[in-house]
Amino acid sequence: TPNYDVSRSDGRKVYVSNTGNNTMIEIDTTSWTVLRDLPAGKTPEHIVLSQDENYLYAVNPTVGTVSRLDLKLAKISKTFTVGGDPHGVDLSDNGRFLIASSKEENKVVAFDLASGKEHSVNLTPAPYHVTAIRGTGKVYVSSRKSPIIWVLDQNTLSLQGKIPIRGEGHEMAVVNR
Repeated sequence: TPNYDVSRSDGRKVYVSNTGNNTMIEIDTTSWTVLRDLPAGKTPEHIVLSQDENYLYAVNPTVGTVSRLDLKLAKISKTFTVGGDPHGVDLSDNGRFLIASSKEENKVVAFDLASGKEHSVNLTPAPYHVTAIRGTGKVYVSSRKSPIIWVLDQNTLSLQGKIPIRGEGHEMAVVNR
């Protein structure tokens, strides 16, 4: 069951999460062949690639975690506990923080990848998708149950503002002009 994808910066490889078999596939885009099946934790969904492209982070909603897949070693090197029904995930501009949402626990958690420390902020109701806005120090978080996008500081998770929207803020894309 392919779900989400992310590509390397040169576009030569694409990674796709497979919720049905707990894997990530690596695809060569020059030949469109599967190079390898990689472990990705339980029912991987949303994914993000580290800036150095050595790690892939996959949300595991059924167990409340995010798995870090070491692409060189082809194994999970760390698991981060987010909380009930995690959904969105992204990395801060500086690559220092892994940021993920927990819809069930109404929170967003930031994991300091260098120190291992974590901090969180409560957002109600149901924080959903997480999108770091490159070059701004901000992260946008939508709500699954309310027509709003919260604007947070990527490092502290302090609330910077709220953006009212129509409907549900599902997938968010950032367009640089």
